[in-house]
Amino acid sequence: MPITADVRKFGDTLVAQGKVTITESTKPLYALVGVNDLAVEKLRGGLTVLQERGTKLQERVVALPQDYKTLPTTVKNYATDVTGKATAKLDELSNRGQKVVSQIRRRPATKRATAQTKQAKSSAKATKTSTTKAAQSTAQAVKEATSQLG
Repeated sequence: MPITADVRKFGDTLVAQGKVTITESTKPLYALVGVNDLAVEKLRGGLTVLQERGTKLQERVVALPQDYKTLPTTVKNYATDVTGKATAKLDELSNRGQKVVSQIRRRPATKRATAQTKQAKSSAKATKTSTTKAAQSTAQAVKEATSQLG
């Protein structure tokens, strides 16, 4: 291969590398322009949102005196509504609890436990009565014994 072909080939390689280098070196510049364009776009959108919010705020400020006048009624209505809902929920839960207790009372095990409790109560009452009578007779015996000694 003659030297001119080598030089030409080397020149072509340098030109190709130069194009790649130029392309690569412009990427950061284009990225910077793209970021700025995106920021401007977002700011314009944000400005629109801020303008809408400002308009809504102005409307609310205009409506405040009327809202202030109706505030006691609004609060009263809200309190009445909440109280009504709470009462309804309490009634609902009370009915539910009543059903559960009724179901438990109808169970055979509960009826047996109730009967055993009644029997234990009368046994305890009988024991109390007999213990009281025994204590009274013991006290009477002690009195009689002390009166005979003394």
